[in-house]
This record gives sequence, structure tokens and C-alpha cells, in this order.
Amino acid sequence: TFPSWRLSVLKALAGAAGVPLVKITNENAFAGALPRKCKTPAIKATDSPSTWISEFGAVCRHLGIFLDTDLYPSFHNLPFSNERATQIDQWIDYSVNNLDNNYALPLVGQLTKGYDSAAFDDLVKGVRAELSLLELHLKSRTWLAGNAMTLADVVAASTVKYLFEHVLEGGKRKSLPSITRWFETCLSQP
Repeated sequence: TFPSWRLSVLKALAGAAGVPLVKITNENAFAGALPRKCKTPAIKATDSPSTWISEFGAVCRHLGIFLDTDLYPSFHNLPFSNERATQIDQWIDYSVNNLDNNYALPLVGQLTKGYDSAAFDDLVKGVRAELSLLELHLKSRTWLAGNAMTLADVVAASTVKYLFEHVLEGGKRKSLPSITRWFETCLSQP
């Protein structure tokens, strides 16, 4: 199942970019256009109507280019844009690979399909260790990449929101003051 927090990000980005988001299933006529079987939301590439872009990070990046914001760099100033895009991409990949795939998705399984106390406790310990790296990074920064909110913050905050609501509620966040400050700053943005 595609995580609800990821779907919320994609719907918001697609709406802001004016690009339709399509749920890909193996039964769809265009599923063969994808590089592999998947059931993730996808978008058609604007420069090639027969090409579909799938996978969460790639769709986020593609949509980010079309937004009239600073969430993802345009490519007018290529050397600066490449460096900035790389920093943003690094944090999107961190969120998807380290937070979502390693911890948030298994926690969803624990909370919805079958609870195992020892496995749950191990996941919570692991997510705390993973978040300690993010805490250290945010200790001296307001944003993940650069001096303004970017797509990296949007993607990471969506996962952190899930973790805060289901695993690290209230007092369990005391050891994460920088993440809590950053998260609240993200939520206060228009």
C-alpha cells in the first residue's frame, strides 16, 4: 500500500503544478510503459506523452521543477541549480530510504496488521537513532537544504508527521528539540 503521507505530498504538488496524478496498477493499459511493476501514483512526462514517471522521489522532483516556488530549483542558473537540487535530492532520498522504508512503513504494518511488542520496540529504537542524525543536522539549521523551505522539507516533514502522531507523540519528542522546532516551522508555512 502506498503510504498516505506520501500520497498527500504528491497530491499537493500535482495540484500546485496543474499535473494530473494517476494511480498505476498492473491492469491499467499504460502499466507496460513503466520500467517495472508498480502501484505508485505516476505522471506523464511533459516532453514525451508515452513516457510515465513513477516512484515517489522521481515524481516529486519532476513536479517540483514545474512549481512557481523555490521548493525545487529551476534550471536557469545551472551550476547553482545542480548543487541545490543535489542537496534537496539527498534529503528526499534520506526520507524515503532511511525513514519511510526502514521505519515508517514497518511501523504501519505493526500498528495495522500485526503487533509484535519486541519488533515494535526495535523499530522505535531504530527510528530514534535515525532521527538523532536529523536532529544533529537541524541543530544549527532552520531548513534541511539551504536557507528556505524546499521539497526536501516537505517530504521529510510528511514522514516526521506520521512518526510524531503514531510513535513519538508528546513527551517522547523532548530529546528531539531541533526536529520539533523544524517540524513546527514547516507546518507554519503557507
